[in-house]
Amino acid sequence: MVIIKLMGGIGNQIFEYTFGEQLRALGHIVKYDISEFEQYKMHSGYELEKIFNLGLEYATADQLKNYKLTLFNRILRKLNLQHNWIIQKDFAFNINYLQLPTN
Repeated sequence: MVIIKLMGGIGNQIFEYTFGEQLRALGHIVKYDISEFEQYKMHSGYELEKIFNLGLEYATADQLKNYKLTLFNRILRKLNLQHNWIIQKDFAFNINYLQLPTN
């Protein structure tokens, strides 16, 4: 399963959604994480569903717990001992993101 964390304004949300749907078209199980909007006070909050009524499948709290980026997980990732995190480091699209492992 791939969990796409939605955040930012409507433009970012549209990009993140279309990226997730491309991964779905490539055979991945995709769910969306909107938990960031509980604290995110910029822009107008989570608008993707309000505007486009997409009926997205959201990750549950239990699913998100498995993928929470803790200090321990960050250390494992830095040591290349954990490969289930892809974190976008800049605003440029990276074609390699479309070749993700199953989880």
